Amino acid sequence: MSTISRIEFDVDIFKYILPAGILRNSFIIIAGRGGTGKSLLINSIVKSFIEKGEPVVYVDYDDDPGSILSYFEAIGLNLDEAWSKGLFYLIDGFSFMIKGFKPQKPSFVVDEDDPRELDSTISKIIKVLDEKNIRNRGLLVIDSFNIYLNYHEASRVLELVWILRANTSKARGVLTITTLHTDTEYYKDFLDGVEHVVDGIILTENIEQHPFLQEYSIPLRQIMVKKMKGVPHRTGWTLYTIYDSKPLPVRIKKEESS
Repeated sequence: MSTISRIEFDVDIFKYILPAGILRNSFIIIAGRGGTGKSLLINSIVKSFIEKGEPVVYVDYDDDPGSILSYFEAIGLNLDEAWSKGLFYLIDGFSFMIKGFKPQKPSFVVDEDDPRELDSTISKIIKVLDEKNIRNRGLLVIDSFNIYLNYHEASRVLELVWILRANTSKARGVLTITTLHTDTEYYKDFLDGVEHVVDGIILTENIEQHPFLQEYSIPLRQIMVKKMKGVPHRTGWTLYTIYDSKPLPVRIKKEESS
């Protein structure tokens, strides 16, 4: 049996908290309340994969394709160019809600999904991975898992995690990362219930004020690897901030008393 390879994110905050990278066949959840930086973290990972020449399949339920295009342009990534090189494919899980006229979709949209039909969702994801010959390489992103919990019982969504992990991360060796907004106890309970199934959980939070940075107007967040199978990682919370659209670790030194 071959050894599972590791892959590193070329993103400063992840290089700091996951210095040895992660196993390529991992299924990971990035979780936190709304506005805690999950989307920027995900988008930074996507950019790092595409810049390495690895394809990305992005399943998006939280925004329309045009907005996704704008978000990536803001961090210096041209999705149309990435698509033309076979490096970016979007499954549009937002437009099913639009009634009547629908805007023209960008070239990188390869399918449309209705999250109310989970069996169809699974089939569409697997179909794109196989049609684009994405195996033992690349990244699958699902943003976010909350949409499934809004339409289905938690037990059914847990089954979805089992099936996706088996078919994407394990059978095809495609790193799979999903986001989960934990703004309610229902979503927090789901995260607790799925922890034993997934390979990794990364948490992110906002910091209102830090005692060692009272004199600075630096917006702070913190991130923690709660679980990550098969690789060493930093434990505890790590402070980070956003500079030039990049998540960067913040190291604070206490002033020594004289």
